[in-house]
Amino acid sequence: MYGFILFHEVLTHPAPDGLARLTDLVAEGRLKPHVSVEASWEEIGDVAQKLLDCGYTGKAVLHVGD
Repeated sequence: MYGFILFHEVLTHPAPDGLARLTDLVAEGRLKPHVSVEASWEEIGDVAQKLLDCGYTGKAVLHVGD
C-alpha cells in the first residue's frame, strides 16, 4: 500500500514542473477539467462554503478583476 504524501513527491518532482505540465495539457485540449461554477473572487465566501458542503461536483473558478 502506498500513501500519497505530497511532501515526498515534491522532493523528487518539483511542483512547478507538474503545474506546467497540467497547464500545457489544458491548453492543448488534452485535459478538460470539470468546472461546476465560475464566479467573481468577491463571492469567495459563498463558493468556498458550497465546496465544503460538497455542493459542486467539479472545480470552482474565481475570476480576479474584470
